[in-house]
Amino acid sequence: MKNRLLIYFLLVCSFQTIAQNIVPNGDFEQFSGCPSNISCLDSTLFWKNPQASTPDYFHVCASPLLAGVPINLILLGGSFQLPHSGNAYGGIILYDESEPDYREYMETPLTNSLLPNVTYHLEMYVSLINFCNYTSNSIQCYFSDTLIQGIPDIHNLPFTPQLQNMTTSYPDSANWLLLSGNYIAQGGENYLIIGNYKTDNNTSIVPTGLINWPYVHVYVDDVTLTPMTSINNLDPQTNIQLFPNPAIDFINISAKSNIRAEMISIYDVNGSLLIEQDLSKNPQLKISELKQAMYFYEVRDVNGLKLFGKFVKQ
Repeated sequence: MKNRLLIYFLLVCSFQTIAQNIVPNGDFEQFSGCPSNISCLDSTLFWKNPQASTPDYFHVCASPLLAGVPINLILLGGSFQLPHSGNAYGGIILYDESEPDYREYMETPLTNSLLPNVTYHLEMYVSLINFCNYTSNSIQCYFSDTLIQGIPDIHNLPFTPQLQNMTTSYPDSANWLLLSGNYIAQGGENYLIIGNYKTDNNTSIVPTGLINWPYVHVYVDDVTLTPMTSINNLDPQTNIQLFPNPAIDFINISAKSNIRAEMISIYDVNGSLLIEQDLSKNPQLKISELKQAMYFYEVRDVNGLKLFGKFVKQ
């Protein structure tokens, strides 16, 4: 019983953290497999590549020859950076002198759709890979209402980012640089895409004095997006409840009378969809056939608001 209570307490604490930061896996700690190369962003949960270029994922489980932490890219010259937190971080190229307008981006779904006229505060940390010839502060964020995927191109995406350069400072290889900005949402934005949306001619670059790697290549860690209004007024967690947690055979979804939960989706830790059910027909979900493990869930209401969380199947 004590073990069950401890598990439940930990889940509640984790749930509250997810409710505050609506970027899932913003610290890149959750992953489906150890990266075998630098171009393996899809190995980390929830982060995707919207186009044909090759954003990176680095983790302590990987070889230092390419995607290890804190030592990586030995085959290309070698770089060293401790994570800003945890055991992992992502990586994107912002500028490539050898390929005009080459860009890399990282995209993630938001755990809740952004609400209109609400101000959200974004933070992330970046650090320059050691052997880059240049550094740049041209890092922007674009909030999209739809998923951007499968673009057969390696150049800058044709969108206007809502958050432009979020600092006048330029990242270096010794430190983690905090980037931050505020965004007043239009409402309905569901995805965040990080990268450089400018052309080479409009990208500000500064030489580092090195002559090894004609890029601006940065590590990215600890991405957060939080509403600047009281979370209790915004988060559907206050209106939708899932119980029990942990669960054995069934989980129940309840909502206040003015909220209509419409659909629930259950995912495994690899992000694979396992169960989807219409809650308007049955607010109880059978999970007895699931293995004993941790799972992620997404509840959507009729207005498109989404609530992400996780539960344990015993």
